[in-house]
Amino acid sequence: MTRNIAKGILVGAAIAAGSYIGYHIIGDEEFRSSVADSFQRARASSQQKLDAFNEDVALKRAKVTRNPGVNQGWVEKQWHEIGY
Repeated sequence: MTRNIAKGILVGAAIAAGSYIGYHIIGDEEFRSSVADSFQRARASSQQKLDAFNEDVALKRAKVTRNPGVNQGWVEKQWHEIGY
């Protein structure tokens, strides 16, 4: 019985904390913009890491297969992505 009461209190506290955080995000423009900026920076950082990883994979594949077309294809894809 006491475990059910403790679980109920924890669930109630979690709901109250989530409601407060949600209200704070909705109500405070400066906080909302800072959270959005941090998400955008994190996304940009992970995208840069992914692009570097893709380049490394393309270079290693070209070396293993001795096929320069792999690098040429990767470079063409990069130029196409930026609009050239």
